[in-house]
Order: sequence, then C-alpha cells, then structure tokens
Amino acid sequence: MVRFTLSLLWLSLPARHALRSLEDAIALRAELVQGKNVVIVGGGFIGCEVAATAVKLGCNVTVVHNAAHPMLRPLGSGLAEQMQLRHEAMGVTFKLKRTVTDLIGTDHVEGVRLDDESTLDCDVLIEAIGSHANVEWLSGNDIDRNDGVLVDSAMRVMTRDGHAVPNVFAIGDVARFANPIFDLEARRVEHWNIPTETAKRAASVIASYLNKSDSYPAILDEPFKPVPSFWSDQYENHLLAFGLLSLADKATLVAGDISGDCVFEYSRGDQLVGVCGIGMRSVVQSYRAKFI
Repeated sequence: MVRFTLSLLWLSLPARHALRSLEDAIALRAELVQGKNVVIVGGGFIGCEVAATAVKLGCNVTVVHNAAHPMLRPLGSGLAEQMQLRHEAMGVTFKLKRTVTDLIGTDHVEGVRLDDESTLDCDVLIEAIGSHANVEWLSGNDIDRNDGVLVDSAMRVMTRDGHAVPNVFAIGDVARFANPIFDLEARRVEHWNIPTETAKRAASVIASYLNKSDSYPAILDEPFKPVPSFWSDQYENHLLAFGLLSLADKATLVAGDISGDCVFEYSRGDQLVGVCGIGMRSVVQSYRAKFI
C-alpha cells in the first residue's frame, strides 16, 4: 500500500509527517512535545488516534476533515458525532467540511491555509488522508487490478476475462474479493484481521496443492467468509467492530447510552452488516457468531 500525501507545493518542507511504518511513528513521536501546534489533515481512525495521543502529550491539536464528522464513513453520523464530542471535550479542535489548499513557511512548516482562506498555526503537519493499492508494478499483463488485485475465493489472482492465474496469489489490503456474508461484490477490506485471514486461506490452498491432496479441488471451491473486524483506542474510549459498517444505510443504538458505553447495530435494509461498540466488549463480541 502507498499512503496518500497532499498535492501541494513545498513538498520537502520539514515537519510534514505521514504514519505508515515504525520509522514514521518514531519520527513523529520526537516532534509531539508539549505546546506544539499540531494540524492533522484527515479525520479517519489514524487521524483521530494520533489526535488523542498528541493531546495527551500536551500539544494543541486541530483536525482538518472534509466531512461533517470525523470517522463518519465507517461509524455513521450518530456514533461519529459522539466521538467528535469526546475529542472536543479533551481539547481537540475540528475544522470540518474543510480542506488544506496551501502550506505556509519557507524552511519549515509554519501554518496551513484552508479552502475558506483561513489559516492555522502549525509546527507539525500530519497527513492522514488514506492510501491506495500499489499495483502499478503489475502493469503490462492481463491481471484485473482495478482498485487492488481481484482474487477468487482461493486468493488466486484473476485476469480481466475471469480466469485464475495458476500459482499466483494476492493477500492483505491489496486483495479485492467477494465475501458471501454480505453479497457477491468484490471489495478491498483494510480491517486489521484481513491480512491474517487472507494469508491463512492462501496458505491452506498452497499446502493442499503441494501435498497433492485429493481434496484440493474441493478446497478451491470453498467459500471464503472472513468476518472483518477492527478496534481503536482513543483516550478511554475502546471501539470494537465486526462486519462492514460502511455498507449500512441505518445505524441503531441497541445497548447502553450514547454518552457512555454503547453498542450500535448497522443494517442494510433488513440485513445486519455490522456492529460497533464503545466499551461493552462482551456484547459486541457476541455478534461475531451472527456473521459465521
């Protein structure tokens, strides 16, 4: 995967950070010191997790996000708005429905300009605006690499005309596959457990092939139905989710109180597609069996 960065001038200005590797984290940690003005572009999970850490370290934190609430797409408006309130109570400022248009500074980032022409003081700029699948190196062949690499249920890479490439597999964030738990549309899923689940699936297929198992044809045809899951710790708020919340057209509070620990069900029509809770882990974990 390749992280997105802002398409702005002054690309080489010091104090610009993205967070993808251990080295990135170490470099950023050295700059998050008390009193620094930290601007985070992007209000997804990474942006909000960094905001929580930076505030606890004594930084002045502003999050610039292009939606109405942080984490809106995965959490829905109810839970996303509640998480925004909890961040604001800890001192985070949000500039919502805004984007960064320019950086201010000569030899170091000193500020950012937003699309409403307002400016923010900035000592440390963190770009948490997402990533894209690094598949450019696969150009020049017939692999279906529209938004990642298309694979079948055995994790075998597929061609554009729908044929599996023998002995070539794709796993992790780059793999785009159908999950019959939800429907037959192939999607990339960047939840934390998917690299492990896809690797285990590919390994079982490869092992069966190498061992010349009589069950190899049947293993190829087995449906692949991993239950996507993610978690996020922000201050004392421990989020845990199962399913694909972004598919939902409705989110319903089913347990707890929205101002405290709570659980939301996520539905698409009459189909349960996800669950997410703040705290109440045993309740959230009980939903996992409903997807298996």
